[in-house]
Amino acid sequence: ELYAHVAGDHGFLCLVNQNPFPRTTTFTLDGEIGLKGGDEFVLEEIYPRQCPIAEQPLPVARRGDRITCTTPASSVRIIEIKSAPKSQLPMVFGLPAIFKTTSNGYQVTLRAAQGEKAQIGLILPASEAVESIAARQTPTVPMYTFPVTARVLSQAGNSARIEIQFPREQAPRELTHWRIDPGNVETDLPTPGCSGFL
Repeated sequence: ELYAHVAGDHGFLCLVNQNPFPRTTTFTLDGEIGLKGGDEFVLEEIYPRQCPIAEQPLPVARRGDRITCTTPASSVRIIEIKSAPKSQLPMVFGLPAIFKTTSNGYQVTLRAAQGEKAQIGLILPASEAVESIAARQTPTVPMYTFPVTARVLSQAGNSARIEIQFPREQAPRELTHWRIDPGNVETDLPTPGCSGFL
């Protein structure tokens, strides 16, 4: 479900997924959601994360763009639509980030769930571009420090889409393995490719 509360060129979208599996929602940045005025926008998630969303075009979303968002199982996302700021670069879309300038670029600290594979957007100042990237987990004792990977998916000028694999295997977040009695039958629900009706 998608609820829009928009006045002029500013407002909020509430994406609600009551299903036990992820769902996608597509909306257009126009009068369909009540948007009047403005040409360039930034869409920022304010709940549960606080960061610009990765699903929007880089470097800014424009009037008429169609945005497809995924909402995890049994959850809500609240997204604020506002006029694009003039300059707050560098900027990460998709995860909260802390930037630190180093002698040869930037160090970006990101946080996500165990085992999550995240696609982020990165925008650098106009005169800069991504030359290379490397990722590592914040070191703990060697026994509990796991590999992390990052790779550039696409790049145009000072913006790039990057995929990051966070450490370890994905932690289970949904009830998917069921045992049915009588008969002691075991099954995984939802089954990939099923209609979603359980």
